[in-house]
Amino acid sequence: MKKAICFIWLLSVFTFLSCAAEDDARSKNDDDEKKADGGTLPGADADSDSDTDIDTDSDTDSGSPTGAGCTKMDILFIIDDSGSMSEEQTNLATNFPKFIEVLEEYKTSANTQLEYRVGVTTTGIKRNFTQLIFGMTIPTVTNGPDGELQGLTTCNLGQHPWVDGPGPDVATKFSCMAIVGTSGSGTEMPFGALQLALGEKMEAGGPNEGFYRKDEDTLLVVVIITDEDDCSIENGGTMQLSLAGGADCSGEKSEGLYVTEDTKAFLDDIAGGEGRYVVVGIAGPGPNSCNSAFGSAINAKRVQELIDMCGDYGVFGDICSGDLWTALDRALEVMTVTCDELPPVE
Repeated sequence: MKKAICFIWLLSVFTFLSCAAEDDARSKNDDDEKKADGGTLPGADADSDSDTDIDTDSDTDSGSPTGAGCTKMDILFIIDDSGSMSEEQTNLATNFPKFIEVLEEYKTSANTQLEYRVGVTTTGIKRNFTQLIFGMTIPTVTNGPDGELQGLTTCNLGQHPWVDGPGPDVATKFSCMAIVGTSGSGTEMPFGALQLALGEKMEAGGPNEGFYRKDEDTLLVVVIITDEDDCSIENGGTMQLSLAGGADCSGEKSEGLYVTEDTKAFLDDIAGGEGRYVVVGIAGPGPNSCNSAFGSAINAKRVQELIDMCGDYGVFGDICSGDLWTALDRALEVMTVTCDELPPVE
């Protein structure tokens, strides 16, 4: 009787282990099929990771959280509107139709066409602070839209200050929206504009209300384009200028500057965790100023710092490369891969 019981017990264990092994194999096959059926980037260049003009912290495909994926994408462009940005804005408007073409051809992991929307604001915000140079204090006032989305009337956007896609007129309307002008503040504050655009201006009754949908299946994308570094500062702050006269936004004597970690924490909070947003910075790569057909750009240390903090979900492009498409193309790869693997809200 004991031998019979032992035999039955051993048979049960063998059956259990066989089933478990079969389940593991089935699960692996399912995962492989999902990877094969996931969203793809039309025309993606297999060698694009070797592009020296683009920097990502690590391979986007490695270590990313696996989720149900996104079906919607909300893209905020923060464009420098200072006096040196005319050529960059024109180049962005010229290349944007290719950007939209890729988005409209992209299929989500659910094999559906992506719903997306695009809004534009500038790096200018209203601030009252003090600048320091050679021991002198200079009272300074800057102006700007404070993160409010631009182009509602000038680009005939209709009911909302953004454009929804897919659609036949998205590229045309964005090409208008991208030309934000060059009369804005020479003290660029993209971190401040980002937090205002997706925070205060998104509140009920605010001008950006409804722009970022914050749905479980919506990926947030922020694109910063500037030839300066971020110099976001609080009202009443003190900004140390460099000996060359430019803002030294990492200077020890500066007070009230936005903390880069706080901007990252803001994104984590509003999007519901890492992997639910992508940050793209197209700026000066350093270590010194760079020059191109666009003009010159200083080392955007703080913008690079934010991109580095975003890891797999950050893309840095060289604004001096002479063509913004190089950076936009790499950004699209990261955006679509992240969309495929969008995790649930934390």
